[in-house]
Amino acid sequence: MATVESLNQEIEQQSAQLVTLKKQQAEGPIVEEAKKKLGELKRSLALLQGGGSKDAGKKKERLLLKTAKGTRDYGPGEMFCREHVERIVKDVFTTFGGSCLDTPVFERKDILAGKYGEDAKLIFDLKDQGGEELALRYDHTVPLARYLAMNGGITTQHKLWQVGKGLPKR
Repeated sequence: MATVESLNQEIEQQSAQLVTLKKQQAEGPIVEEAKKKLGELKRSLALLQGGGSKDAGKKKERLLLKTAKGTRDYGPGEMFCREHVERIVKDVFTTFGGSCLDTPVFERKDILAGKYGEDAKLIFDLKDQGGEELALRYDHTVPLARYLAMNGGITTQHKLWQVGKGLPKR
């Protein structure tokens, strides 16, 4: 059975060997093997030192990295193309007298409730820190209607456009 002192000595020796291999520009597999051995020694030391803890002997659970259901990431190549198309659309809307509108991604739940009919089950419910019930917008229809009701005033002749994400629950 290895002791803490002997493991510390082995770690020092393995670290020195790894440094030497890197200085000599050794082949990749040899360096990787030295790194692997050093990691195993450090894990053994950690287990030996933490032997009395409640997590001793348990394998650490790996965190599963994935996007949430119904979502995806857009990489730089896709975003370049997407932003290019959005720029063209925005330029056309602006050229013909349109004005940009931006509304929050969430609305008060009572504003959204009943406005989506069968799609109500697609709404994410939220609560803010003050306890107010909120929900993520499904599309831009209700936020646009709320905006016009609040700010539309007398004239209903608006050329408004909005580009943003709708957040349906899937």
